[in-house]
Amino acid sequence: MILRALSCIIAAAAISCTNTGNQAPVPRRVAYPRVELYDSTYVNVTGLPVMFAVNSSTGVKINEKSADTYWINIDYFRYGATVRLTLQMLPKQEIAAAIANRMERAMLDTGGYPTELTELTSPSGVASTIMLTPSATVTPLHFIATDSATFVLSGAVQFKSADIEANTPAVNAIHADLLHAAKTITPRP
Repeated sequence: MILRALSCIIAAAAISCTNTGNQAPVPRRVAYPRVELYDSTYVNVTGLPVMFAVNSSTGVKINEKSADTYWINIDYFRYGATVRLTLQMLPKQEIAAAIANRMERAMLDTGGYPTELTELTSPSGVASTIMLTPSATVTPLHFIATDSATFVLSGAVQFKSADIEANTPAVNAIHADLLHAAKTITPRP
């Protein structure tokens, strides 16, 4: 009995040590270093006719293009990404056309890939749409907000690298920041 058990163990060891030669080496997947995400702390953007919160770790640059148009860049230096926004102060009758134009532009940027839409309204009555297109390489996020009376705030997130897999944690973090911004956007009195 012991001899039979011992011979089974030796046979199993011999079989497991044989190399049939049919096993091709398989390369490992590319590994990406994890980007350290910013804390979820926010500050209000100042110097604009509307107010909204941005991540406190970002850099904000405002360029007044004209009396009624502002370009806002929110730089996520660690992520290699910039949220590029345009704030247009418009008469009520021009807002629908401006939103349609921005929606068309966003849909062209998505390249036909599946897009998740998030629509919400802030406590001050500002309606926002955030478009998340995980398969888009350079501009996976778009943002449009309006009070339907005086302004349209629109833009996209642009990444320096087109590596979708490496950018995914940053895309998710910026998406959360845009959701927070949409919840806090308020026209200045």
